[in-house]
Amino acid sequence: ARFNFHLHSVWPVAMETERESTESTERSCVILFYCYQDLPCATSLAAQQRSLGSELGLFGRVLVAPEGINGTVQGTADAISVYEASVQKVFSRKIDWKSSKAEGVEPIFPDFVVKEVPELVGFGLQERLDVTAEAGIRLSPQEFHAKLIDGDPKDFKLIDVCNTFEYDVGHYVGA
Repeated sequence: ARFNFHLHSVWPVAMETERESTESTERSCVILFYCYQDLPCATSLAAQQRSLGSELGLFGRVLVAPEGINGTVQGTADAISVYEASVQKVFSRKIDWKSSKAEGVEPIFPDFVVKEVPELVGFGLQERLDVTAEAGIRLSPQEFHAKLIDGDPKDFKLIDVCNTFEYDVGHYVGA
């Protein structure tokens, strides 16, 4: 058996800001998400994402690649709800959504940017990744720990997908 693990960090947003004339009680929501699924036309999905983000008044960053989508998006709770439902309709696989809510949060991104990229995680692969064939299994934290302790290292691959800043903070030995 072969196991692939995708690790990512989630930073909750908790900031208080002043509003121009009245204090806002509207809730802001930040979502982090990804879905690995072969996309027949990443260019089309990227264009749809730009349009959807503009229509809903969202902020954030979204990557679209032939093997799926990954993003961090902020907006009102209502806009995020519509966004999640719209994006999920495109994918047959369940999207892994993480969210954080805060009252009166100013945008943490200056705008909404969607980039079409060759890979969601830049490994520099020369051929297209078959995400269906390469998909791992979802494990609970306890199951993951047990695999690390009790499993044969030849049976799985641990891929640390931290960016440079996260890597400098701490990383797995040999990653």
